[in-house]
Amino acid sequence: MSAPNIDYEFSVSIDASDVCVRKALVDIRRTLGRLGVSEKDCGRIEIVFAEAMNNIVEHAYPSVSGRIDIAVTISAGSVHAVFCDYGCPLPNLTLPHGKLPKTTVKRDSLPEGGFGWFLIHTLTEKLDYTRFEDKNRLSMRIVLDP
Repeated sequence: MSAPNIDYEFSVSIDASDVCVRKALVDIRRTLGRLGVSEKDCGRIEIVFAEAMNNIVEHAYPSVSGRIDIAVTISAGSVHAVFCDYGCPLPNLTLPHGKLPKTTVKRDSLPEGGFGWFLIHTLTEKLDYTRFEDKNRLSMRIVLDP
């Protein structure tokens, strides 16, 4: 199936928790599938969205509850997503570089984390982070396979 050539927008607002992230991912993937987004593209989008939302849960709201607002637009063979929250800002108000952690070490020395931003950077285009007053805004574009 080719990339949908439609304009469609939807939004999701969830509590910043592991359970709500999992449910939102299922709902978002179902919506994308109904719109004709291929399984391969749905999988890539799900990875990116899961990493972004789980980072917000873990780092923006480490010890308090909060909300995550997600706006998704499908247009001209791509998905544009904006994630907003009112949690802690990214360090130095800057996106992490997304470098792959060192994997040429003994198996028991492999890092547990650090792969998320690498995946986000690799699977997206036009990745941008801003903070205005007390609001974090992460936006990204994911190009769909033709």
